[in-house]
Amino acid sequence: MKVLQVNVDDTSVNGLYSMICRILRKKPEDLSIDIAYIKPFKEESRIEKLEKLGAVVHDIGSGKTGIRGLIQCGKNLSVLLLEEEYDVVHIHSDNALMMRNLASAAKKAGVPKIILHSHAASFNPDTSVFMRVLHRIINRTLVMYGTEFTAASDAAAEWMFPNIDLEDVIRVREGVSTAALHFDPVVRDRVRNELDVPEKALLIGNVGDFTRQNNHDFMMDVLAELMTKKPETMMLLVGDGPELKTIRQEAAAYGLSKNIIFMKGGKISELMQAMDSFIIPSAGRDLPVAAIQAQAAGLPTFLSERVSEETKVIDTVEFLPVKKEAEIEWAEHIRKRRVTPKKRMQGAVKVKRAGFGIARTIKTYLDLYQPDEEDYSEEDEQREV
Repeated sequence: MKVLQVNVDDTSVNGLYSMICRILRKKPEDLSIDIAYIKPFKEESRIEKLEKLGAVVHDIGSGKTGIRGLIQCGKNLSVLLLEEEYDVVHIHSDNALMMRNLASAAKKAGVPKIILHSHAASFNPDTSVFMRVLHRIINRTLVMYGTEFTAASDAAAEWMFPNIDLEDVIRVREGVSTAALHFDPVVRDRVRNELDVPEKALLIGNVGDFTRQNNHDFMMDVLAELMTKKPETMMLLVGDGPELKTIRQEAAAYGLSKNIIFMKGGKISELMQAMDSFIIPSAGRDLPVAAIQAQAAGLPTFLSERVSEETKVIDTVEFLPVKKEAEIEWAEHIRKRRVTPKKRMQGAVKVKRAGFGIARTIKTYLDLYQPDEEDYSEEDEQREV
């Protein structure tokens, strides 16, 4: 069995890229998995890592933006599929136009199984009105191109496949390593010392790209509000992205620089041990994997009301509004919600039981690549007897 994973890169190292690496390590020997990327990798070493794990990595990016760029990516995939034969093409996307162009290329090439995988449940705030309308038209045509439909959540399924029954869309949970995230007070103390966080300081955290959708402006408002009653409150922001420089400048302008730790990367499982609360005031409806990781680490987790309700696994999750002066409400809830080390230790078990464990997610992926069972007639069964 030969599989091509399409639209995989290291934009989010702790997301799809990390999952594909784990799958490559666990796959059976008779299963071959290759990678086709569109966005350039941030680090060449990560391509080398995929190759060491046995994957052949192909560049099908166009280097262009907009609709022309999306169309060119489809053409590049067509060329690749004429050169290489694949039994399965697994397409990851949060863009219906991109997904259809890639799926159309796979269908024309005669690929037997085409898996369409939705990872998003809303538009990026920068998405134009034209692209939003186009998405709502094109997503209804995807049923003609895919043979299997998968999504990270119910919301992601409805958003990308509105005319396909939810029961017919396979859920592929954004699995997390619950063992690594299991709360450990020793790790907590060590990491806080490394970050130079005072023992009694309240450390609020977020892991995610610096984009408008992730709403780091609002996070700083929450921090400033928390500091009015507890000046030693700190915030740990882990991620990279187009808005990072702007957020750093705003933090300096508001006098918050000394209270914010910016990190472009790091061992997320350990960084979450050091946090006291986790916030995601996102404008999107997605099911963010970082929120699942935070719950596995036993963190009180505060989410925007727009985040999918499927995200809630443990009882210390709260959904709050994101609007003008809502930072006051967020700060009040964060101050009140504190958990004991013993309760934090229960998070990993609950997340695993809810189906977000990494082992189950890997199995779901590998099951997708199994040959379809043939339909046997009564005559066939009688012959076998």
